[in-house]
Order: sequence, then C-alpha cells, then structure tokens
Amino acid sequence: MSRIRLKEYGVAGASILIATVVRLLLDPVLGTRFPFATLFFAVLVSAWYGGFGPALAATGVGAIVAMRFLLPPRESFALTGVDNQGGLALYLAVSLGIALLGGAMRRARLRAEALANEANRLREETLTTLASIGDGVITTDPSGRVVLLNPVAEALTGWTTAAAVGRPLEDVFRLVNEQTRQIVDNPAMRALREGVVIGLANHTVLIARDGTERPIDDSSAPIRDAGGGLAGAVLVFRDITARRQAERELQESEERFRLMANNSPVLIWMSGLDQRCVFFNRPWLEFTGRTFEKEYNDGWADGIHPDDRARCLAIYQEAFAARRPFQREFRLRHRDGGYRWLLDSGVPRLAYDDSFA
Repeated sequence: MSRIRLKEYGVAGASILIATVVRLLLDPVLGTRFPFATLFFAVLVSAWYGGFGPALAATGVGAIVAMRFLLPPRESFALTGVDNQGGLALYLAVSLGIALLGGAMRRARLRAEALANEANRLREETLTTLASIGDGVITTDPSGRVVLLNPVAEALTGWTTAAAVGRPLEDVFRLVNEQTRQIVDNPAMRALREGVVIGLANHTVLIARDGTERPIDDSSAPIRDAGGGLAGAVLVFRDITARRQAERELQESEERFRLMANNSPVLIWMSGLDQRCVFFNRPWLEFTGRTFEKEYNDGWADGIHPDDRARCLAIYQEAFAARRPFQREFRLRHRDGGYRWLLDSGVPRLAYDDSFA
C-alpha cells in the first residue's frame, strides 16, 4: 500500500477516534441518545479525504466502537433492544451510502486534478515552444481579446503580456497599409469572423506601442476546441525590415545594371537557367529594330543568318552545359534588313556557391 493510501486510512482512523471522544464528552447532554451522531461526520470526513475504501473502513470501525462504548449496555458487545439494532442498521446503511458517494466524488476530484495538471503541463509546453519561436505569436479569446504574447511579440509590439491580456487585439496589434497609411483589417479578427486561415497580408506596417513602425508579414488561424467550436485565434507575424532592405538593395542593383547596360556602346544579352534569354539592352533592340517581347526567350534567334544559326546555337548550348565562357562569330540581321557580323562573348553567371545563377 502506498504512503498516500496509508495516510488516507490513518485519517479515517483518527476521525473515528475523535468522533468517539466527542460523543463521550457529550454524554452529560445526550446520555444514550443519538449514539451515532458524531460517527456520521467521521465517515463523511473519511469519504471526502480518502474515498470509498477509507470510508468503508471508518464505517466498520465506527460500528465496533459504537457497540463497545456508545450503545447500552456499554463496555460490552451485546446488541440488545430494537432501538439499538435499528440504529446500528441505519448507521451502516447511511454510512455505506456516504462511502459510495465519497468514492465517486474522490474519483471525480482526481480526474479533475489530472485534467488540470495536464492542462498546466500543456500550457507550460506551449509557453516554452512559443518562447523559442522566432516569429511573434499572439493568441486571443473568441471575442478577440488578447490572451497571450510570446517574447518576440512583446518586443515587436512594445506590449507585455501582463499589460495586454484582456485588451482588444486592435489596441495591441495596430496595422496600416505601407503605401496608403489606411488601417488594415486585422487578420486575427478576420479569422474569428470567417473561421478560416487568413494568409499573409502584403505591404503592412505594425505600429508598436511607442510609435515605432516595422514592415511585417502576418497570418492568422482560428483556434478550435475539442468539440470543433471557436475558442479564439492565433496570430503569427515577423519583422521583415531586413528583407525589405535587401529587396531595395537588389532593386537598386538591378536598376544600376540596367542603366549601365542600356548606356553601353555594345550589345548585351542575358539568359536564365533554362538557356532562354531574359534581357536585352537598348543598343541590342536598337540594332535589331525589334521589341523586347519579340526578342525574349528564343525570339532573338530569328535574326541569325540561316547559314550561321545551327553553329551559333550549338556553341552556346555546349558552353552552357559545360559552364564555361565562349566566343562565336555570326551574322545578325540589322534593322535595315541587312546582316552584320558580330563577335559574341559569353560567360557563365554563378551564385555564391558556384551554382548557375
């Protein structure tokens, strides 16, 4: 028997002992009437604390104690008289009912405690997980009031969980459109209204509690309970300031390239990973007299002299497969309809890891 169960039976025994002493102390007032009055309380305490087993034990010990010390003639186990026999029978019946009820209540209490412990464990695991996520996470209740912010969300919004809990989400998570500065419909509120996952919003700015503005990506989803009902929403978002800066730098780099290429005195083209041409500079288009749309992809090859076309394309394809520079001479149709000889040089464009870019 475990130490816990031993303690429960010990409480049952102590309850019977205390109940017996109290009943004997009440003798000057009660005499031999109501011999089982205090024993019922002992059984009730045993049932509440230990459940069915200790309550049943208390019932049995209480009957023995009553026969020996409380029922007349005292200090004997003789059970005489209809009143004494009926009283003992009533005590046993009521105490057995108390024991059964107490056992059911104890099982229910243990289940509730187990569920509460499991809920606390899951909550702690959730908090630990959320704390380790690199994105901001905010959860709400079904009415859209804040329940929880993880540390990243606290840093990005400027709100602590303690200050934000219970507030409308719009107070904590304020969004405006990056270009128009108009208020953006909160994705979590849409998830609550529509009951579906709301994808990433574009060009949104988060305004923190101190007024700091950050471009973000965000998405939200409804939280369902075990029965499928709406229990709240979860909002996930991230600061994309660095990404926006990288995009601007890339755009500026591309603009510089186009500016230099379009003002270069030579013809420049560029192809992608599929060997198809994706860029022609202005001098090229002015030379051929054709639009970019006509030259795009393999359209430029229409301008190669028929006698040079197969050789010209073979040189390019072999060099592309081998990832090596190449040179070729071929005739390309000028905008005046005549052909001009060109010396064409190509080099592979590699990424930082030496793969084709």
